[in-house]
Amino acid sequence: MCLNTQPMTEALQNYPLHVVLLLLEKAFSKSGYGYVEIRRRNPGEKARDGGHDMLMLGSLGESETRVVVKVVRDSLRQRHADEFSGVIQRTKADFGFLICPKKASFKFLESLRTYGQRIDTLAGNDLVVFLYALGVGMRKNGEPDYAYLETLAERVPFVDHFMKVMRRI
Repeated sequence: MCLNTQPMTEALQNYPLHVVLLLLEKAFSKSGYGYVEIRRRNPGEKARDGGHDMLMLGSLGESETRVVVKVVRDSLRQRHADEFSGVIQRTKADFGFLICPKKASFKFLESLRTYGQRIDTLAGNDLVVFLYALGVGMRKNGEPDYAYLETLAERVPFVDHFMKVMRRI
């Protein structure tokens, strides 16, 4: 089957940030990260821990791996890589994922080679293929699971309220 990524790419661009974060939380959990925590919930809100949206902990053998994730809604630019490189250093992460529903340009991907830290990207079609392979947010025929996406969108205000209350404690 040839996967048509366009409908899901458009859905990821059109749904609010928090729906994308919830999808990614589930996808990374299914992909083997034992701990996945969303750190930011609202567009425009500064991330609490130095410019990343999610923190993931996984294991490679006996050693623990710390990974930070940043979701960018605009096209990926050199500035995103510069800022994210600093995030990886400040948080003492082993590596990070820059995630974007839009396709990353060749120039941007080439620029990633200049960083000492490891920055991986999941952008455009690659992001959709990742979600499809894990069965998150998509039907078996490759179409977006709009009912599931709408359910996530409906739950977001309740989760936001919970997170705001927890920050006060």
